[in-house]
Amino acid sequence: PDEWGEDIKKANSILEEWQILVVSVMGTINGSNKDELLEDYIKVSKMAYHFGAKIIEVNLSCPNIGKEVGALYQDSKFAFFLADELKKAINVPFIFK
Repeated sequence: PDEWGEDIKKANSILEEWQILVVSVMGTINGSNKDELLEDYIKVSKMAYHFGAKIIEVNLSCPNIGKEVGALYQDSKFAFFLADELKKAINVPFIFK
């Protein structure tokens, strides 16, 4: 977070007035505990917001990190639950992809 937090701050400082920074986040866990995964998504989203993200893109499909977390789009119930919980936790526009 220290490294990418500074990247977000730096990127925001060089944007033109008409530009906006969208920060993509991904939650991770060891195993398949969805409560921990939800907590991690909320944690990294809050960090991104704290560092200056104006819009947060929540990545639900990342094949590079394995099936448990990299294919959340296939678990529509959890994906909708995650979206609702994130919107409750942080007042920022979200994109879910």
